[in-house]
Amino acid sequence: MNMLTGYFDESGTHDQATVTTVAGFLSTPERWGEFDEAWRVVLKRWGLPSFHMNEFAHFTGEYEQFRKDEAGRRLLLRFLAAVIKETCLYGCAASVIRKDHEMLNANNRLGSAYSLAAKGCMALSASWMAANDQEPPLDVLFEAGCEFSKQFVGIPGL
Repeated sequence: MNMLTGYFDESGTHDQATVTTVAGFLSTPERWGEFDEAWRVVLKRWGLPSFHMNEFAHFTGEYEQFRKDEAGRRLLLRFLAAVIKETCLYGCAASVIRKDHEMLNANNRLGSAYSLAAKGCMALSASWMAANDQEPPLDVLFEAGCEFSKQFVGIPGL
């Protein structure tokens, strides 16, 4: 069995967000190496140093070039999706509706919306691993700029 690594990122952690989501992908270290190489090649083709979906979706910064290039925008997304499809073994996402979370979490028993979404991803990952004869542990990494990752307490055994 190959050791698996999961990379996860968040969305909707700002105060005005109505939904908090954590999403990510699992793969082997070897496949992550292939991912890094292929991802860089795609980004280089478009002259991009990195990819940030929030900026891309709003055509800000280096993504301004796509404001009047819908075909190029779609092609970039198609290439990036192909890299993910070819190198990642499993992907998952968990979302928490903030209004519902606040209503059900009056005593803070559930932790933050971020923590609950992250735990959801860990549970989905554990289920996929069990169904695909992948042995724990899972090496889990959260996006470095996420201040909320400190709120997350992992699931034992992963």
